[in-house]
Amino acid sequence: MRVDRNGQHGNPIAVNIAASTPRFLLYNGGPYAVLNTPDTPPVLTGVPAHPAKHGDIVIAYVIGLGQTTPAVKTGVGAPTNPLAKVPNVKTCLGQDSPFGKAICFTPDFAGLSPGFVGLYQLNVKIPANAPTGSTAFYFIVGNVQSNVVQIAIQ
Repeated sequence: MRVDRNGQHGNPIAVNIAASTPRFLLYNGGPYAVLNTPDTPPVLTGVPAHPAKHGDIVIAYVIGLGQTTPAVKTGVGAPTNPLAKVPNVKTCLGQDSPFGKAICFTPDFAGLSPGFVGLYQLNVKIPANAPTGSTAFYFIVGNVQSNVVQIAIQ
């Protein structure tokens, strides 16, 4: 890749283009992710002031999941029917340690957020065996892990 400005050529550099670079959108800069409920209007959840509960469905807003099925053209809002889904996504709560393993599972939905351009969402049902308190929350697309954020669970 090279940047040219006013006829001046910059130095060419090699750029690695990855199929996905998954990241959570952060609430107030972190460490919590932007998580909503499917209620109308949506309610911010997963933060200490409003923790998620076992059995709740939370919607995590994310970027960088990569190609969808069906494919959606760049700059076009995501369709509502059929939904533009991303395969091979897992969400995880907790972290691997000598005392236990993270709980990883397939989200109810992983794909482009309908009507938006470039915004993905994960619809995640908090499992009954999820740890309580503030715990690590991340997801994996194929074999690429997202940033690790916190989620408050009651």
